[in-house]
Amino acid sequence: GPVGAAMTSFVADLLNAVGYTLLLIGTGYLLRSRNMLSNTDVGGISSFCGKLALPCELFLAVLSLDWGQVDPRLLGAMLLAKCTVFALTVAASLAHSRSHEAVARAGMFAVFVTKSNDIAFAVPLISAVFPPTYAKMVFLFAPLQLAVINPVGLLMMAYGTAPARADPDDAPRGSALRELLPVLRSVLLSPAILMTLAGLACNLLVG
Repeated sequence: GPVGAAMTSFVADLLNAVGYTLLLIGTGYLLRSRNMLSNTDVGGISSFCGKLALPCELFLAVLSLDWGQVDPRLLGAMLLAKCTVFALTVAASLAHSRSHEAVARAGMFAVFVTKSNDIAFAVPLISAVFPPTYAKMVFLFAPLQLAVINPVGLLMMAYGTAPARADPDDAPRGSALRELLPVLRSVLLSPAILMTLAGLACNLLVG
């Protein structure tokens, strides 16, 4: 019947998305494990994806987003869930020690726990089972995590490792501040954040 046909189509689309994603991951692993990609090749691919391909994709996704179909409660729930996991990871890491090294370690663990590859994994799966607007909301959340959640962990790592790299003649606060500001500046000026803001501005101007 219609229900069975719809379920079959749903499962087929989902399996197709999962298979496509796993195929890409497997191909990358195979190329790397067989030394078909050198460190220079991997660095070039990473630079291309992080500095050009991903920012352009974010720009186009935000530019074409229909804000009338965006559910702020969903974005808020996603952000709250990741912030909760981040906070729990930090609390568990600092339960036995609050030294500078422990703070840096807690920040690193929290970033590892919350940093999921949403665009590579979530977009194909969501596109297969939900309307296109939901997939575009993933593009909206990815820079949100980059701008809100990740900097906290990076700042914790910078704060925790600052004393080990500080000049003995410098005051601890001053050396820590010099470590924190470049981290914050690099995050806010990253291509992903800038292109997301550019897409948002163009979206609002074009209407």
